[in-house]
Amino acid sequence: MKTLEFGIGTSLAKILSTLKGVEDNDITVIIPRESPLLENPLNIKILEKSASDLGKSLVFAEGVRSSPNVEEEPNLEPKTAIPSPSVPTNSLPTHSFEEPSSNVTNFNIAPSFVDRLLRFLAKKVRHSGIFLIGGVALLFLLGGYLFLENVPTAAINLYLDNQELIKEITVTGSPLVSEPDPLKKEIPLTPLTATKSSSDSAKTTGKKTVGTSATGTVTLRNYNTVTAKTFPKGTVIKATDALEGAKYILDQVVTVPQGSTSSHIDSSGKKINETDPGRKDATVTSVEVGTKYNASSGQTFVVGTEGFENVNAVASAGLSGGTSKEVTVVSETDVKNLTEKLTKQLVGNVNQEFGGKLSQGQKLVEGFSDTKVLQKDLTHQVGDEAELFGIDMELSVTGYAYNSSELETLLYIAVESSVPEGYEVAQGAAITSEVLKTENKSITLLAKLNGYAITKVDRENLMSSLKGKSLDQAENFLRSQSNIAGFEIILSPSLPGFLNKIPTNGSKIKIEAVKKSD
Repeated sequence: MKTLEFGIGTSLAKILSTLKGVEDNDITVIIPRESPLLENPLNIKILEKSASDLGKSLVFAEGVRSSPNVEEEPNLEPKTAIPSPSVPTNSLPTHSFEEPSSNVTNFNIAPSFVDRLLRFLAKKVRHSGIFLIGGVALLFLLGGYLFLENVPTAAINLYLDNQELIKEITVTGSPLVSEPDPLKKEIPLTPLTATKSSSDSAKTTGKKTVGTSATGTVTLRNYNTVTAKTFPKGTVIKATDALEGAKYILDQVVTVPQGSTSSHIDSSGKKINETDPGRKDATVTSVEVGTKYNASSGQTFVVGTEGFENVNAVASAGLSGGTSKEVTVVSETDVKNLTEKLTKQLVGNVNQEFGGKLSQGQKLVEGFSDTKVLQKDLTHQVGDEAELFGIDMELSVTGYAYNSSELETLLYIAVESSVPEGYEVAQGAAITSEVLKTENKSITLLAKLNGYAITKVDRENLMSSLKGKSLDQAENFLRSQSNIAGFEIILSPSLPGFLNKIPTNGSKIKIEAVKKSD
């Protein structure tokens, strides 16, 4: 089994790069317990996922404090390190470091010792006034000591060399991804589902002509002298001449008898043969409505598929009763537009509801959701005559959210390769993200970091070296550090002479790394 030991300041990107180059499949990773990487559990998950993708197995072991200048204190919690990549955007580009503190003052002298001291003094007071005076003096000294240990504070601003740092990456988000993957640049999307219902109405815009059909009686004439002709109900007859193309249908089955032939001699002595057609009356109705289908007496018609010379019809008394007018009706476009309006409204309402359910750091992907219509009722159907119509709809909406800290972690890992040797990313870099496209239940995000890289400073060693030093000693020490371009020390409250020093209580010291002004 291969053992890899890393320092406090080793970046996640450096560890990932080292893992790729190790041939062993079983690896023990030792990371100091003060390492900033251990503050964010997501970093461990990323290491485990990356190792799994490489076919390797990781065992994590807690390292010891790597700095020889830091004294080990009993029961001291790990020092606060450089903030994790989940940092607020648009803040001042600073790094801060301070030892853990509490809202309750932590005295450095054990209460049991103070209690024993007070009992001792009280006992001696009963025997001698001298001890009373000495006790009072000792109490003053004790109070002064406790004051110096727990009240004064030091704010140290370090001005560091810097370089502008701009980095963009594209990241895929999908509900099919279970955890962030820095190699594939993928993050999971969390589905959020809710059901909403609403109703709305709109004016109709469809147009339709309504009215009555023309009706009347026609006489069918059969010129075939051998066979009768039968026409079923619904047979179409077509008008000729002025109404050519106008269609009517027979209202009943009609059988027209065959015709007969006769002859006579005209005035010139020529024999003339004449056919007297078989005749049968029938009622007809125009296929469409409107006054234009009213026919005058004598209007002729072609019957079915028969030739006009074989069978035809004539309106002896004309056809009448056809009327028409244009009305407003519900159109398919009306239903489509109102459905889209209601859907947009319901999705907007659901997104507002989702906004109240998001966990800290989650961001809702706008304009990316799945919708399913559970119920849809129309007050009027397509084609119905109406001035207004309404829709009552129930919709199931599934939206998706991503964790901004996961996105920023991937961005910071990508940024590590752009940071010069001896520098680190300054806290407070401006981080923005936008959705470039959505498709097939996945999104493509563009993440951008705009900030600065500042020179690295070992804040823990620095604090250890400054504890208890006088103001002059602290200033001389900071001037001797080649990686610090400038500094500012603010002591509060301001004390006289030798008392004006850096506190020995680390929780009262705050160190901030600030990029040097141009």
